[in-house]
This record gives sequence, structure tokens and C-alpha cells, in this order.
Amino acid sequence: MQQKLKPIRTKITVKGARILVVEDEETVMKLFSHILEMDGYYVETAETGEQAVELIETNQYNLLIVDKNLPGISGLEVVKLARQIQPHTEVIIITGYASYQSAVSALRLGVFDYLEKPFPDINIISEKVQRALERQKLVFENRVLARHLRTAGQSIEAYEKSLSDSISDVEKVELYLQKMAERVTMEIRDENARLTGILSNTARQIYTLQSCLIELAENWKDAPPELAEAEKLIRLAWRTLGPVGDLSKSPWHPADVEPE
Repeated sequence: MQQKLKPIRTKITVKGARILVVEDEETVMKLFSHILEMDGYYVETAETGEQAVELIETNQYNLLIVDKNLPGISGLEVVKLARQIQPHTEVIIITGYASYQSAVSALRLGVFDYLEKPFPDINIISEKVQRALERQKLVFENRVLARHLRTAGQSIEAYEKSLSDSISDVEKVELYLQKMAERVTMEIRDENARLTGILSNTARQIYTLQSCLIELAENWKDAPPELAEAEKLIRLAWRTLGPVGDLSKSPWHPADVEPE
């Protein structure tokens, strides 16, 4: 028989729970079946440990009620194998006497409780079964809650990482835009300086030409009208270009030229 068996996941309920009773005494088996079915549980039975293991390998149970003293495979051996197959199934042991050694062995296997034969009060069967199933339900709910908390924690960690990555991306974009702004500002400043230089040089050339024309007009009494017209155009150009490069402080500034 396999010692390493694949666990079967058990669905947790209370009313309508599936219970396997493993008992070789027919009267005791019928008693358990009657009481538990009246309590609303689904009950299956097995007379030997071998039959019980076969059922456990193929079916899911919420609770096992196992007689400790079975022919063939003992009740404790059935519990040991059941723990490998359905680790979350609760177990109650039936015994004619609860010795210290048997109690220790059962507790090591995770047995929930004992039922001692003969039963002084059959109501105790229902009470212990109810407590075992309620404990199983509570443990199951705690496992589900813990799994949800782990999932929520992982989701929060993933969100924090995504947020951190987004912030990092935004910072990179801001740095890129800042560098681009600095670059464009520098290019505009350089272009402005270049254009200012060109206009200033042009203004100086116009002023020089104007000076020459004025001098020529003064020394040439019979200057043609075209010369006077050229002088007017140069004056207009000067007034247009004069503000560029603060030419009022230039040595070429025509202080003696009156605007029209």
C-alpha cells in the first residue's frame, strides 16, 4: 500500500457534512449511522481498516469516526494514512478504554477527541461530532482569511512597485523636459545675440552711409533731389534699427539728426 499519498481537499460544511464511520461491531455502526443521519449528516461506513482506506482514497470526508481496535489495519494506522490523503479532515477515535499511551499516539496524529465504549449517553456522540465539525469549519475559514490577506499583501506590494516605477518614469520625463527647456532657451539666447549683432552692424553701416550723404549734400550745393530722397530713406532706416543693440550709446548715433 502507498505510504505517500496525494492530499484530497475537503469542502467544509456542518450540516450535510460527510462522515465516515469505521467500526467492526455492527450494532455500534448502526447506532452511529442512525444518530448522525438524524442530525442531518451524510454517513458512510466501513467494517475494516482496508475498506476505510479505499474509501478515503476515493471520497472526501469532513469527519472520520474510527474504532481504535480494528481487525487487520488498526484504527491509528487508518488515521495515519488518512492524514496523508485528507490532512484537514477531523478525526474522533472510538475506544473501549483510553489508556495514556493510546492517547499520546492519537494526539500525535491530530485526533480531535475520544468516544469511549460503552456510551453512557448517546447525546455525547452528537455533541462531539458537532464540535469537531465546527472546529474544522473555523480552521478552514482562518486558512481562507490568511490566504486572502496574503493575496491582498501581494497586491499592495505590486501596486506600490508599480507606483514607484510610475514616479520614476515621471521624474525621468521631468528631467528630460528640463534639459530640453534649457537647451531651447540657450539656442534662443544665442540666436537673439546673433540677430542683434547683425542688426547692430547694419545700423552702423546705415549711419556711416547717412553721414557720408549729409556731408556730400552740404558740400554739394547743387545736389540732385535723389540725394535728398536717399537721405530721408536712411533716416527712416535708422529710426527703425536704432533701438536694436542700444545704439543710442554708440559713437555713430546721429545726435544731430532730428526725426521727421
